[in-house]
Parts: sequence; structure tokens; C-alpha cells
Amino acid sequence: MRMLYKPGFNPLSVEFHRPMPREGDEPYRALMRAPVSFSNQATTLTFDKHELLQSLNGACPELAQVNDNIANQYLARPDKNDVVTGVTQKIIELLPSGDCSREKVAEVLCMSPATLQVRLAKHGTNFLQLMDDTRSDLACNYMQQRTRSVTEITFLLGFTSTSNFARAFRRWTGISPTQFREGGSE
Repeated sequence: MRMLYKPGFNPLSVEFHRPMPREGDEPYRALMRAPVSFSNQATTLTFDKHELLQSLNGACPELAQVNDNIANQYLARPDKNDVVTGVTQKIIELLPSGDCSREKVAEVLCMSPATLQVRLAKHGTNFLQLMDDTRSDLACNYMQQRTRSVTEITFLLGFTSTSNFARAFRRWTGISPTQFREGGSE
């Protein structure tokens, strides 16, 4: 990103799940040019939102879409023991069809809706929460793709109207889809 965007592009902070290596954190701080911590609950990179919304010189929306699709497919790859990932993958696949119910997802995963709910509950979630979280993540991803219209995004996410989508988007982000695209807030 420093070569593509600007040499001074740095994360605000870096958190690693792994313990601190024997050589200490200096090599990581030097590479990341940011505060680094180890032994966290998850590995995270935190960036300034304004920086992430900047277009790159020579950006290609079509190639970005292909890469987003590859990333979404990779992230939705199921671990045979992870019902949450499997359900998320099926939600992503079924949303555009408009037929993305708990019953339909359970059917394609070869289990009853009740079994699906029990397995999700063991992971501290439920179908409606996963569907809402998946829609929210996809909505923000799609809204950053300027080549997609709000109407197209509405139907890709399985909403029946743009007003329903706009209401949900405001609940997820606190701003309207138009404000999100403009990079502003209320």
C-alpha cells in the first residue's frame, strides 16, 4: 500500500494474537510504523477510515470486484466443524435469490431447521443474527464499490425495496447509504 497509495501510509495500531517473539517487537514496529502489541484476543490492523476510503491511482473497479468476490468466497469457505462459517457461506450464496430463510439454509446444509438453531446456539449465535451480520458486512463492502447502484445492492442482499435496505443500512452504520458513499456522517 505504501507503493500504491503513499509512502507514509501506516496503520494506527497493530495487535497480534500470537505471543511476542523472542526477538521482541522492534522488527514489527519498524515494519508497521505503528504501535504493536502481542497476546491479544485477535490479530487486528486498525487504519484511519478516511485513508481506507481513498481511491488508488489507476484503480480498476472491475478488478476490485473480482478480488472482492475471491475474498468473499475464501472467507466463506466452510470448516467442516464450523457451522457458523457454513451458514454464512450459504447466506452469501442465497441472498441474491431472495430465498434465504433459515429453512432453506438448513435444507442445503442437510439438516433440520431445529438442528441448525441448536448448532448455532452452541456458538452463541442464531440464524437471524448471522443473516443480519452478513448483510451488514456485504452492504458496506458493496457500497464502497462505486460501480454498484443502491438498487443493485438492495437486491444482492435480498431486500425487497430500497427503502427497506436504507432503513437497515442506517441501523447498521448510523448513516444513510448516500451519506456513506459521500464519506460523511450526520
